[in-house]
Amino acid sequence: MISFPQADSSIGRWTAIRTKPRCEKQLCRFAEARNIPYYLPLLRRRKRYQRRQVETLIPMFPGYIFAQIGNHTTQILFESNRVARILPINTDAEETGLLQELQSIRVFEQAELEKELIVNPEILPGSPVLISEGPLQGCRGIVEKRDDQARVTINLELLGSSVTAIINLHEVAIDIDD
Repeated sequence: MISFPQADSSIGRWTAIRTKPRCEKQLCRFAEARNIPYYLPLLRRRKRYQRRQVETLIPMFPGYIFAQIGNHTTQILFESNRVARILPINTDAEETGLLQELQSIRVFEQAELEKELIVNPEILPGSPVLISEGPLQGCRGIVEKRDDQARVTINLELLGSSVTAIINLHEVAIDIDD
C-alpha cells in the first residue's frame, strides 16, 4: 500500500489525514481506486496463536495516512466516509519538511525487516545525529544513549509521533548540520 510521496504541485500538497478509527487501509484502497497519491507507513507484527505464528502489517501511525490532495481530491476523500479531518499544510516549506520526514520514515520502514522499530509519542529534542553506517545510513535523528547501543528517533512533527530504532553506537555520528 504505497505510492511514495514526491512533490508535484499540480496535484496539490502532501498532508496528513486523520482517519476514523481502524480505517487507514480502507481509505488507502479508496484513494488508490481514484488515483489519489497516498502513503501509509506499515510495520510488520508477528503474533503467536497457539502453535502457529501469524504476520500482519499494521499502520506505523495508527489513525493517519499521508496523501497529496487539492480542493477537488479533498472533497472526494471526505466522500469515503473514512476521513475524520485533514491536517493543514499551508506553505511549500511545511510540505518540504513533511516530505523529508516521510523519506526518513520510508528508510526506517524498509530497515524494519532487519531491526525492530518502536513507534513512540513525540520525544523532546536530544542530541541530533546522522546515521553513518548500516541500513539507515544517511538518516538524521535524535539519540538517547543506552548501554552499547543507541536509540535513534525520527520525529514526525505534524503528527506528534516518532519512529525509533535501536542501533550500535558506532553507526552514528554527531550531526553538525543541525
